[in-house]
Order: sequence, then structure tokens, then C-alpha cells
Amino acid sequence: MFATEPNQFSAAATSQWAAQLQLVSALNKTTLDGFTRLAELNKRTVQEAMSNSTAALSQMRSQEQPSSMYYPAQSAIDGARNYGQQAADIYKDLGAEYLRLMQESMALAGVPAGAFPKA
Repeated sequence: MFATEPNQFSAAATSQWAAQLQLVSALNKTTLDGFTRLAELNKRTVQEAMSNSTAALSQMRSQEQPSSMYYPAQSAIDGARNYGQQAADIYKDLGAEYLRLMQESMALAGVPAGAFPKA
């Protein structure tokens, strides 16, 4: 009877260790995916800003009236607003994924479902 207890304890500890390792791995993957998405967004935003700046500069050189400067400024404002919305969406997706992973981890640990934070 006592001979099986160390084996049972060892199996439970191994299972718990594997679950924790799986959670850390999933969190790392989610974080890396989020950073990749943000890096791609930043790269795309810089490319668009450079393209828009070049086009705006060409347009301003060809026109003589300063009233035409409204378009480049509005374009920059729209670009910043679009960037902010896309970055917020990425952070929102990351938060939801972190919450899902933590809920799964808590369920494996036997924490009652009512103790989970709401998404």
C-alpha cells in the first residue's frame, strides 16, 4: 500500500509540472504572436506614413495656396487614429487570449468556475 503512494505522488507532480509548462509555453507563444502583430503594424504604419509624406510634399510643392495643406494634415490624423484602433484591437485580442489560458489553467487546478474573471 505504501509502495504505490510515492509513484502516485510522482505521477501527480509530473502531471502538474507538465500542465504548468504547457501554460507557460502557451503564454509565451501568445506574447510572441502579439509582438509580431505589433511589429507588422508598426512597419506598415511607417511605410504608409513615408508614402503619404512624400505624396503630401509633392502636392504642396505643386500648389501655391496654403489652404491645400489641410489634406496632408487630415491624412496624418486619420493614420494615427487608424493605428490606435488597430493597436487597441491587438491588445484586446491578447488580453482575451491570456484570460482564456488562465481560465483553462485554473480549471485544471480545480478552481471553481465561479471564481473565473469575466471576459
